[in-house]
Amino acid sequence: MAGKKMSLQVLLISIILSWTPSSISLYLSASRVLETPSRLLSVGGPNGSVYVGCVNQVYQLSAMLDLQEVLDIGPKNDSMLCHAPSFTEICTTSLSLMDNVVKLLMVEPSQGVLLVCGSLHQGSCTFRSLHNISKIMSLSSYKPNTKSAYVAANDARPNASTVAARVNVVDGYPALIVASTFTGRGSGFWNPQGQDLRYENNPELSLRALNFDQPEQLLNYGEAEEGCAMRISTDRKESHQLEFLAIFVDDERRFTYLVFNNRSGEPNENEMRTALARVCLRGQCADTKGGILKGSNLGQSYAQLGLSCKNSNNSYILSASFSASERQLYAVFQSSPDGASALCWFSLSEVDERISAARQGCFQKKQKDLRLLQISPSDKQQELCAGSPSGSKLSKEQAQCGAQHLQSPVVLLKVLFGVLVEGDDIGDVTAVATTSVYNRTVLLMGTEDGKLIKRVEEKDGKDLSERLELDLGSSVLPRMVFDPEDDSIIFVLTTEQVSRVSIASCDQHTSCSACLSSGDPYCTWCTLSHRCVLERECLSGKEQGALVTVMDGADQCPVLHVNPTSLNLDNLVQSLELTFSGKLPHMKELLHMQCRMMGKTAQVDFRSGHGNASCSPVSTWPTKQKPSLEQLFVQVEIDGIFVTVLTANITLYRCSVFTTKMSEPPCTTCLDNRWDCHWCVQTHDCVPSTSACASAHTLSKNEHAHCPRVVGLASGNTTPSGQDLVIDLHVENLFQTKVPSRTFPFSCKIGEAYTGEALKLNETAVRCSASNIRTHLMSEHLSLDLVLRDNNAKFVDNADHVSVMLYNCEVGSLDCSHCESRQRMGQNCTWCAPEGVCKWKQNCTASPAPCPSPTITKISPQLGPVEGGTLVTVEGFNLGKEFSEVENLVTIGGVPCVLRESDYKPSHRIVCVTGKSENVMSTKLKVVIEGKHVVTPFDYVNPKVTALDPKEGIKAGGTEITIAGEHLDAGSTLNVRIDQDNSCEVTSRNSMTVLCKMPKSYSACEVKLCLEFDGNNGCGIPNRSRTFTYTKNPITEKLEPAAAFRSGGRNITIHGEGFTLVQRACMRSDRSQMYNCGKECQIKSDTTVFCPSPALSPEAPLTSKVLLILDGHVTAKSFRYSRDPVFEMHSKSLFHKGRKDAVQLSIEACYGDLNLGLKEISIHVGQIPCEGSEVKKEGNGKHRITCFVNVPANFNESSLPVWVRVGNLEMHLGAIPSDELPAFAIPLIVLAVLVVLLGALVFGVLFYIKNKRAKHHVQKVLMQMKDIESQMRDEIRKGVAELQTDMTDLTSELKGTQGIRFLSYEQFTFRTLFPEKVEQLQTLSPHHKRRRTHTKNTTIDDPLLNKNWQPRFPDACGPGIEDGLAQFMNLLNNKHFLVTFIHTLEQQKDFSVKDRCYLASWLTANMQGKLEYLTSILKDLLVDLVESSTNKHPKLMLRRTESVVEKMLTNWMSLCMYAFLRDSVGETFFLLLRAIKQEISKGPVDAVTGKAKYTLSEDWLLRENVEAMAMNVNVSFQGSGMDSQSIRILECDSISQVKEKALDTFYRNVHRSQCLSPSSLDIDWIMENGKSKILKDLDNTSKSEGGKKKINTIQHYGIQENASLALSRKDAKVDAGLYPNEYDDQIDVDNTFHMVPSAEEMPEKSKSKVLPEVYLTRLLSTKGTLHKFVHDLFHAILTYPHERPPLAVKYIFDFLEEQAKRRGVSDAETIHIWKTNSLLLRFWVNILKNPQFVFDIEKTPHMDACLSVLAQALIDACSTSCLTLSKDSPTNKLLFAREIPEFKKLVQDYYEEVQQLPPLSEQEVNSYMAEDSLRYGEVFNTKYAASEIYKYLVRYRHQVLEAMELNQTARRMQLPNKLSAVLSQIEGPIYENCSEV
Repeated sequence: MAGKKMSLQVLLISIILSWTPSSISLYLSASRVLETPSRLLSVGGPNGSVYVGCVNQVYQLSAMLDLQEVLDIGPKNDSMLCHAPSFTEICTTSLSLMDNVVKLLMVEPSQGVLLVCGSLHQGSCTFRSLHNISKIMSLSSYKPNTKSAYVAANDARPNASTVAARVNVVDGYPALIVASTFTGRGSGFWNPQGQDLRYENNPELSLRALNFDQPEQLLNYGEAEEGCAMRISTDRKESHQLEFLAIFVDDERRFTYLVFNNRSGEPNENEMRTALARVCLRGQCADTKGGILKGSNLGQSYAQLGLSCKNSNNSYILSASFSASERQLYAVFQSSPDGASALCWFSLSEVDERISAARQGCFQKKQKDLRLLQISPSDKQQELCAGSPSGSKLSKEQAQCGAQHLQSPVVLLKVLFGVLVEGDDIGDVTAVATTSVYNRTVLLMGTEDGKLIKRVEEKDGKDLSERLELDLGSSVLPRMVFDPEDDSIIFVLTTEQVSRVSIASCDQHTSCSACLSSGDPYCTWCTLSHRCVLERECLSGKEQGALVTVMDGADQCPVLHVNPTSLNLDNLVQSLELTFSGKLPHMKELLHMQCRMMGKTAQVDFRSGHGNASCSPVSTWPTKQKPSLEQLFVQVEIDGIFVTVLTANITLYRCSVFTTKMSEPPCTTCLDNRWDCHWCVQTHDCVPSTSACASAHTLSKNEHAHCPRVVGLASGNTTPSGQDLVIDLHVENLFQTKVPSRTFPFSCKIGEAYTGEALKLNETAVRCSASNIRTHLMSEHLSLDLVLRDNNAKFVDNADHVSVMLYNCEVGSLDCSHCESRQRMGQNCTWCAPEGVCKWKQNCTASPAPCPSPTITKISPQLGPVEGGTLVTVEGFNLGKEFSEVENLVTIGGVPCVLRESDYKPSHRIVCVTGKSENVMSTKLKVVIEGKHVVTPFDYVNPKVTALDPKEGIKAGGTEITIAGEHLDAGSTLNVRIDQDNSCEVTSRNSMTVLCKMPKSYSACEVKLCLEFDGNNGCGIPNRSRTFTYTKNPITEKLEPAAAFRSGGRNITIHGEGFTLVQRACMRSDRSQMYNCGKECQIKSDTTVFCPSPALSPEAPLTSKVLLILDGHVTAKSFRYSRDPVFEMHSKSLFHKGRKDAVQLSIEACYGDLNLGLKEISIHVGQIPCEGSEVKKEGNGKHRITCFVNVPANFNESSLPVWVRVGNLEMHLGAIPSDELPAFAIPLIVLAVLVVLLGALVFGVLFYIKNKRAKHHVQKVLMQMKDIESQMRDEIRKGVAELQTDMTDLTSELKGTQGIRFLSYEQFTFRTLFPEKVEQLQTLSPHHKRRRTHTKNTTIDDPLLNKNWQPRFPDACGPGIEDGLAQFMNLLNNKHFLVTFIHTLEQQKDFSVKDRCYLASWLTANMQGKLEYLTSILKDLLVDLVESSTNKHPKLMLRRTESVVEKMLTNWMSLCMYAFLRDSVGETFFLLLRAIKQEISKGPVDAVTGKAKYTLSEDWLLRENVEAMAMNVNVSFQGSGMDSQSIRILECDSISQVKEKALDTFYRNVHRSQCLSPSSLDIDWIMENGKSKILKDLDNTSKSEGGKKKINTIQHYGIQENASLALSRKDAKVDAGLYPNEYDDQIDVDNTFHMVPSAEEMPEKSKSKVLPEVYLTRLLSTKGTLHKFVHDLFHAILTYPHERPPLAVKYIFDFLEEQAKRRGVSDAETIHIWKTNSLLLRFWVNILKNPQFVFDIEKTPHMDACLSVLAQALIDACSTSCLTLSKDSPTNKLLFAREIPEFKKLVQDYYEEVQQLPPLSEQEVNSYMAEDSLRYGEVFNTKYAASEIYKYLVRYRHQVLEAMELNQTARRMQLPNKLSAVLSQIEGPIYENCSEV
């Protein structure tokens, strides 16, 4: 910039701040639950510290409400009659433990202290450090001066209040002005008897010292005569019981305002209940030497006036807030403790004017508009206005603050009435806070039910924004405080917690106009970051013009105007003229400015003239550029970064597109002023220039009046189905070019499926004719267009969309009246009576006959009130042809029933409104049609209310009442009205009762409840109303105990009052389930409720809060949770010796400080209760429980399990132990011993012999095991070394990803979408396999991958079916259609799982280029799936792939994760595959069975000890051009295995599709004599054993170390039969074997005596060798590079968490399962088991088995349950059992890291998807995919059409018609041969 610099750091910070995520305007940014009831709040400490004063505690919190310090200040022993601890006198009054309630809490930042005053010790105070409140700076209670000792009110009740404010009195010395409630003798707070020394000497209003330079004078004050205190005398205190609410200091005018309530009695006993007082602080205030305050004239300047809201003098103020900038007072008034609240504001300027005028009037004119405030006995003797001199005048200051003549405190007689902000509809407001931003007033209101309400108003009170609410959970306390550093943050104190609330969210507005029109004054438009932000967030706002505020208005938003606004793609781009308007920085000074469009940029050139600047961003268009709406960005360079500041839309168009545009008139659209196009009349083409038109006759811009057009119909617009259509069209300008009539160039297009002949009648008329046009619908409108004969895609303008109605008389008319009613619509239908059908008039030969008599089939309702107004619906047949036939012809008992024309349906339905009846009667409803009538019963009744139960309920609502009476089901509607503007919600009704739920009331009052039947005012009708009384809401005082364990179910006693009227009560720990009461509480009395404690969700903190729901009243209470108790049965429990049949149980319990009682712990042995329990406390917080249980005679250990139950927690402790037996068991024991001894004598010798043999066998087995262990250890050590060496070589050869055999994206995607189809395409016949001699081709040839694929159909059908398919693809792009289409198909029983998967894959392929749209569809379908799953079995969701959405999720995840799979996991995965293959081939592998010595799968383990000596051979590859290689083989390898190992070496880094097959090669042994021998698996030398041939091996041929072998391609003559005796490479599995014959065929002597299970240790050997590669793979899967977080994973995880929260799913395990099923099981397990999807490799069955073991390990790692294993567990679970905990930790950490990532906006997700769409958008042939989807439409066409017809949204979008048009286009009669595409 010229002359200005802005750092990159500032800009980036500005942009980052502006991107702070938020979705609502009131945002709870932090909260802290408090353990004790809160009272006061103060902010402004170091680094934004917050301080909360509670009962017995003070909290120090950070700005984000993190706990820094907790200070315990009570309870302590005290008495209201005792002095503070500083006095030496002994208090004679007994002390008791009393709560210390914080009465005053104030931050003094200049001196770094926090003033804390409590209710104990006569309201004494302490000064504490702001940095650490545990550090005391000074104590008032230990000072010798009583003036400084007592400050605050000494009563714990809320009405005994104290308020204070800091003031500067003189020379910068601070002082504290304090107002404190009197609580001594005579007040409502006074209980004890005796003398109250404290309050006899303590003033109600005082100015106290606050200078720490004079610590001995801190909080000291002068006397009243010195002007620094105001004290109400003892005899006046009873009439001045003041409750101080708020104090405000106006530093500019040096006024202090005080708001208070006077709760001394009724208004006639005192001045006012509510008042505002003002004092001046202008006199000599301090002795600078001593620090003592001496004069501030508090009494002289004191003036008081009453306040009133809504013209009521009987209200108290609940909360008050001052707006400093506007000088306004906002106050919440309430008429009674249970009454409704109202909010009013008062002008402080008006207060000042009234005080000044009253003093002047008293001084000059002796007008007594004021009087003395009587606070002392002498006040009555003074005459206020007597001594003023005549003709004198007070100065301005004297009038405001008093003078020598007016030295007493005064009261103005006239009440000040406030301006009502909101009335009764604001709810139970308990708190108000206000601030002013840009001359707008921001109101924050807190309510009793925990709502925080925000409103923005102009000065005149006009609302500027909608009312916003935030639910905080519990009642809001009066004093809300703004953050002193940021007034967009407010701290709110509720009864249970403190909350930090952001009251502005500007980033939700994406444009400047939306930002400034939102009505939120906090929001400003930051031009240089192009964002709506808070003013402080726009760090570039100091630049002149860089910030647009609400003061500027939306019309000052920066705007970029571009000329031209549209660009022709057929012409070179001209320079764009840029014009800037609105509030902007100096654009010319921003020298580094550029414009960007479509990724290309150009310098902005400033110039004078028509525009401010110009630029040319695009010099040439891309050849395939399509018409579109693009954006032009104007950017400014700031420290090397270009930032967008302005945008404008540019329309790119191509004239030729308008030629065939059906939605708009082609010619008129072509000649629109926006486009630079011309219309070629002869060819009906829109061209970019006249030279492009072959004929000379062209139309140019603004000549659209000369366009050829269809104006309208010159004849009727209806025609019957199946008849010839002849319609005349009125046309204009159609014959500008003369052509012979025989070559008339136009034809008629009728609808989408028909084409007719066009005949010129004259210059303005054309006749269209067509034959045999049919419809299967009752009627349909077919468009009527003129098209060019040789190109029916070119239309003549038809702006009015002229159409003809085609009707079918035989469809839709079931009776005579309905049939003939169609004639008024121009349909020539008649009722053919002999046949009983409706026909076209010309097709019915019978004579016309009148319609039959009407018939009524249903009437609803059948009774109505005598007052009338009932909406009666009559259904039947022949109920008139049109409304005029039945109008005024429906009566009920002679009373007319007025018909509603809008609801009349010819012939079938009549809806009428009953008239008033004079009497109750049972009568008939009569309908007369053309002289014929029909009747049906109907009763006029008089509904009555006889009883109401209950008759009262709480004002929070929710009370369900039962109204009893007669005929309560009368009429069509019932409204139970309450007063004028509310209703009781009716839930059910019948003739005898009505059930309804009472709404909320804002006050406790009596209301009239009236039943209004069909809109009749029930309040004025006898026996239609009853009285219901709203009472105050129940009060919850405390919970006992206030702690429970996590599993819940502990009995909690709730103490309070007002519970009797509550019908339903329950307790919840999660607010999302607050209205879903599960196990209800028991209401025992008016003061007691018993509730089971709710279970705490696993993710919730142990210290939380619970919600008590009492009908409609919800209150939050602090509640402490602990871990579940742990019980353990003692190992030495004994039978009780003192009781014959009793067993003593000793149970060790650990339940911390929960103090569980014996009644809460239930112990059972089987079904027998354990009695006589005792509890002893032991060390370490443990308890020992002992009890006794009577044991039955048939006792055995396993039949008597011990159970402990506490609440919902039930634990099994095992069976009772039996160290000592009871007496009744002794005979049985003796008998058992004798039997054992006898048995021992008989079997002793046999046991000795057996034992000796067993020892010998054990020693033998131990020796074998030792050998095996040693052998396995050596194998693992050797295997790891070899594999590491081989894999290190392989890794070095890979060179990044060049040697990794990755498949292309299209091949990967196709395999993922269609795995079954891949198998079908790659399956080759055996003959083909034998003849394959070249490479293995893995490329899949499918039409989906063929970009040039086109539907194959006869040429005559091509254009129509192409259009139909294009229209169907457009329908697929309609979200509502597609979702309905999918749901409809899934509802069909024969729509199999395979069909669902294929449909999902075809849809995915179709949307490959529109991944944003695919994501949107997937999201909608997942929402439906979550809703259905959470209602049944939520943990089973996404476990299987049985629906379209589940397969779509698999596909979507595969598309999104491909880049991560290739870049981050691919190399590790490929190395693991190579390692597995190398490890398998390292040892013997049976060529017939495929079993190997080294494997991970038990099923593929070679359970024989096959000796395999390794050797190296030199192999050359003749004709390949490659050097010979030394290859390691085994002497037991078959010849084919040697070929494979050789090919693996030669083609180490080559894709499998480029490799030769082993069967296509010969291998020759080059012997030392130079001769060669072809080696084969089977030949004439092969040996036979047991009737089977043994496959030849290296050992069979006698090949030695370093032998020479040569590979060569097979001679083609082999297949021609030149070597007929040679064996084919295909091995006959049934008649051959490789290493060992099958066990059943082996000779008995040769069978091994070693158990095959011994060889299972080889699995461990293989696992140990591969451990590093498995660990690396799992780590790669479950971690991610921080510079590239997995956006798709974050998006789907956040979506699942959001859905869980919305559906009330709080179980963390369920959410974990959803995440696992969506990513790991649905994607990674699929990839792990199918590596051929990713790499060009061959997956053998053996490899597949090994990968299945690894996949099982990954599945186990994802499980949240503990893995329970035993000796019978399968080896695929046992193999990696030790590693599972490590893998589980990886999974958990991965989920947590993803959760902690910043939330993704929809814009970021769409941008990410758009990039992938652009990169891979042309992979698939979407037309082919659409044709496959269309097959499902054809299969279920009727069901889909029906679903569309039933769907209201679909009908509104005309989807049924569009779908019918598609079906007609593709499958109509003309295209009957073209339906298969």
